[in-house]
Amino acid sequence: MSFDSAVAASNDLADATREAVERAPQLDKFVAIFVASAAARALGLHAGIVRETGWDNPHAVFAMLRAYVDLVLVTMEVGRHPAYAEVVAHDPATSAIGRRRKSPQKLVAAALSEVPDIKEAWDLLSEMGGHFGHAAFATPMVVEDLADSWRVTVKTSPGWKDPEMKVASLRHTSHLTTLIAQKFREIVRAEAEPHRRP
Repeated sequence: MSFDSAVAASNDLADATREAVERAPQLDKFVAIFVASAAARALGLHAGIVRETGWDNPHAVFAMLRAYVDLVLVTMEVGRHPAYAEVVAHDPATSAIGRRRKSPQKLVAAALSEVPDIKEAWDLLSEMGGHFGHAAFATPMVVEDLADSWRVTVKTSPGWKDPEMKVASLRHTSHLTTLIAQKFREIVRAEAEPHRRP
């Protein structure tokens, strides 16, 4: 997995976004607004993750990957239940439409049939990027066993503890970008079908 793959995924997302914009008049108002807003966020997160990966900044990469997984989960829910777009569009502090947003755990559970490893990814990224959990705490740390003792080195500048993490981050970013582009297309095409419109 390389930066070229990430660029290809970004181009696919841009194409899916163009299709959504072109078909927006055929969509439910909240679905159209959701897809446009989610696409802007996805494009921004994708670009930010790729940039920070290149700058060897895993702390920013993991935080943005966690946000990206959350965005994909909400997009998948809108794909399953288009009316959820209206729920997302309203301030969660108000009950203007009588429905509340689903918890991240419920969104993860709903996505499991389609993406079986989403829970493990969400849990790990929550530890590394969402919270300052054990994985994030250990990210800049290298523990070395010496002959009669041990030494801990903590990096205070960005850098990858393991170079494979950099490759894995690019791979995850490309997969998330490809998945969300696919979901945008599915949402737009399903909503634009004549039988879905009154």
